[in-house]
This record gives sequence, structure tokens and C-alpha cells, in this order.
Amino acid sequence: STGERLGLAPTRLPANCWANAGDLLLDPAADARPAVACLLNGVADAGRRVLALDEIAVDANCWRVFAKEIARRKGRFYCQRRSRVGVVDILHDWERYERSWSGNHRSAVRRSYKKLCQAGEVRTERFSSVDDPLEELLSIAFEIEDRSWKGEAGTSVLRTPGMFEYIAAEATQAARDGHLDLWFLYLDDKPIAFEYCHVAKGIYFSHKIGYEAQYARFGPGRLLRYLQLQAFHADPTCRQ
Repeated sequence: STGERLGLAPTRLPANCWANAGDLLLDPAADARPAVACLLNGVADAGRRVLALDEIAVDANCWRVFAKEIARRKGRFYCQRRSRVGVVDILHDWERYERSWSGNHRSAVRRSYKKLCQAGEVRTERFSSVDDPLEELLSIAFEIEDRSWKGEAGTSVLRTPGMFEYIAAEATQAARDGHLDLWFLYLDDKPIAFEYCHVAKGIYFSHKIGYEAQYARFGPGRLLRYLQLQAFHADPTCRQ
């Protein structure tokens, strides 16, 4: 294309729609400037004029040096926040935390939970050990996802070649290292929602969540999060 010939086609860090896999790796104890200059010389020698760097840590020293070197060469470094990641601080005081919600939200969640309890026995279960049947549990979770709009759109885990195997291997390794937290919400022993999380240093990261569409009127994903947050507030090791 014309853009490719002119070096205007963006050069990117390795990534796909599931994960980013690139960063600027520099020894923090070393002077980063010569390495960054060498790197940008190579980029220029390759005829590349536009870099698109997704989800980089712009406040990290290595990327600040990178931006300054671009400016020194009369280039431009443009940064835009694409989205914000919601963070919940665990106060270890559930009543105080719940009061921080708006009255409408608090009432809506309680009404949904009451209605779901009227429909049958409600419980949650967590799995985190390599002794748990992780592949079977993940199959159940991603079958729930596949029955949602994601399956119809062909974007679910089960319809992405190789992705289930990747996540199963990832979950097994995370469990070995003590970093897995897989949640299910059950109604009369039937799983109706799940959440696939990683945990480290008291911080729980939510990666995938899904629920059975036939129970959408109850807001099962929201209720699972509601019950999770109660459990986290009772866990002295949980921070966020």
C-alpha cells in the first residue's frame, strides 16, 4: 500500500485481541538513553515512521526516556487513554462499603438477589487448586459464555481456535503458583454465572465473566460480583 511504502503503516508491539505481549525492557539501573537512541535508529533505518504502542506504562522511566528521545529528534509522541479500569478498594467493613453505593443501586441488587433466592437455592463456589478438575470447570464456564451473544458472534473462547487450551494451561500454571480464583454462581446446583480471576499480593483481577442468558432478568453476573465483594471484605488478605 501507499502507506506501507511511505513508512506510515503503524508498527506495533506484539499483541492480539486477548493479550498484549510487548514492552520496553531496559535495565532500570543503567542509562536508558543510549539504548533508546539505538532502538530508534533501527526503527528509522527500517523506514518506519509511525509507532502505535498499545497499553504501555507511559509513566515508567523507560517510556519517559523514549518520549524525550522522540521529542529531541523533532518527532511527536501522542498519548491517549482509551479506557479506565475500575478498581474497588476493600474496606473490610461491608456495611460501610455497601452504603457508598447509590440508594437505587443498593436496592436494585438486593431485589435481584431476593428474587433469585425465591427461585431456588443460591450459592457460590470458588476453585483455586491444581487438585480441582480445572479443565472440566473451565469447560463448564466457557460453555456458559458460548451460549451467550459471544457464541452467536463467533467471538467466544470455544470458537477461537486454540484459546481454550491456552486458558486451561494458563489456569493450571496460575493454580500451581497460587494465583487462580475461579468463581461460580449456582442456582439449585446449576451454574448460571462464572468469573475467571487471577490473584496476587491481595489484588484480584477479573479477566472473564459470563452468565446464562435465560437468567438475565436476575442479573446473575452482577449478583456474583455482589457475593464476591462480600467474601473479599471478610478476607483480611484482600486489598483490591
